[in-house]
Amino acid sequence: MRAWAAAVLLGACATPPTPPPEIVPSSPSEALSDSPAHALGDFLTAAEQGRFDEVHARLSAALRQRYSPERLKSDFEAEPLAKERLARARRAWSARAPWRVDGAVAFLPLDDGHRVRAVQEDGGWRIAALEE
Repeated sequence: MRAWAAAVLLGACATPPTPPPEIVPSSPSEALSDSPAHALGDFLTAAEQGRFDEVHARLSAALRQRYSPERLKSDFEAEPLAKERLARARRAWSARAPWRVDGAVAFLPLDDGHRVRAVQEDGGWRIAALEE
């Protein structure tokens, strides 16, 4: 089912906004981020630019095991609401809405009542759900 691409992924705006200078996408080998906000910024930029190998590298371990970069791309392209989901997460990230951190899990509220979930794994933050 394409539920993950719909829920975890994405939706790029027609012209994706440029991230602020402090949030520069890192290479997939440097996918571990020191904060959930940084992890989400890198994730969104990679998704908006169609760099699904980087999107995959920024996912939680459970999701990386279930999805390949090719499957992510295919599901993203097939999901009609993917762009809207990315846009909602981008708005919350751009507004610097406060994250609620509970140990190794962090949540960012979205304007539609959903939230982004990030998890701390292997010394950094990864995206576990773009919208839940």
